[in-house]
Amino acid sequence: MASPDRSTGIRAVITGPTTGYSGHTITLDGGRSRADNASIRYHWTPDAALMACNPDFAEQAQNSSVTLVLPETPLRIVRRVGLTVHGADNETSPEALHSIAIKPAPPQ
Repeated sequence: MASPDRSTGIRAVITGPTTGYSGHTITLDGGRSRADNASIRYHWTPDAALMACNPDFAEQAQNSSVTLVLPETPLRIVRRVGLTVHGADNETSPEALHSIAIKPAPPQ
């Protein structure tokens, strides 16, 4: 989570799982983010590995929440997603970062 910007009071907040399995889907939520005014816009930025597994991500990037398919991996890895929010006067929050530890899918 990011702390509020002292000059604008705007804050990006990400909630969601911090662990998951290869190939599984998770949802991250930015709905607890805030701005000094009622209008808020979201801008999500996943790292390259998450972007590669989610070719439709651009369609979700402006929503308050995003659903991601986790990349296939034979070993435990960590991937990150960022969120920046913008208020009505185009003030911008510091970027909030969320880490997800991805484990190989369990045997079925």
